[in-house]
Amino acid sequence: MPLTHGSLSHNEVHGQDAFIVDTKGYFFAVGDGVSNIGPNKINKSGEVAKVALEAASYGWRKKRPSSAMKSASRAVGRLTIDGVTTLTGVGISFVDSKRIGLSVLHIGDSGVALATRDSFRRITPAHNAVDRSNVLAGFLKAGVGLGGIAKPFYQELELDKDANFTLALFTDGAYDGYREDRLHSIMMDRGTGAQATANQMLASNPYRGRDDATVVVLKNLPA
Repeated sequence: MPLTHGSLSHNEVHGQDAFIVDTKGYFFAVGDGVSNIGPNKINKSGEVAKVALEAASYGWRKKRPSSAMKSASRAVGRLTIDGVTTLTGVGISFVDSKRIGLSVLHIGDSGVALATRDSFRRITPAHNAVDRSNVLAGFLKAGVGLGGIAKPFYQELELDKDANFTLALFTDGAYDGYREDRLHSIMMDRGTGAQATANQMLASNPYRGRDDATVVVLKNLPA
C-alpha cells in the first residue's frame, strides 16, 4: 500500500518543490533546494528542511500557532551558523511535529545533520546519493537517537519485523554546471508490494541510462 504523496506549488513555500508524506504527525519531505536567483542560480542551502519544517508547523498552527511558528523558526535558524550554510540544497528531511520543539533530520549533499530549535549537530558526511541512502538506511535500522525522529517515524508506518520497506530516489546527477544531484522522484511502499513497486519505478525512471543518473532503492529494511 503506497503512502500518498503530493507536491507544493512553486508559490506556496519558499518557491521550492517538495514531496510531503504525512504519517499521523510525522512528516517526510524531499525535494531540491536550488532557486534561480539572479544570473548565478544561487543554491539556497537547507531549503528542503525549511519546507519540511513549515509543512509540519502548518499542521498545528490552529492549536498552537505561536509555539509552532517559533519552534520552526528556531530550528531553521540552526541550519546556518554565523551566516555560513551548513546544508546544501538536495536533501531528505524527517520532521517530528508532535513535540513542542520541532526537530529535523536532514540528509543533504554536504552531509547529514540534526537540527532542533535548541541545537545543531552535524552527523556525518554524505557526498552522494548512495552515501545519503546508506546513512538513511542505518538510521531506519537502528531506530534510536537522532532526537527521537527516525524510530517514531518508522513505527508510524506500522511495519513489522517481516515487512519490506522500499524507498526509491531518482536523481539526474549534475546539472547546469553544478555537482549536486537533483532529486526528482520518490516513492515509499510497504509490505509484499515493495519489490514490485521498486521494479516499476526503476523501469519508469526518466533518467535511466544517463551516465550521471543515480537510482537508489532501499528495501527489506527490518523494523
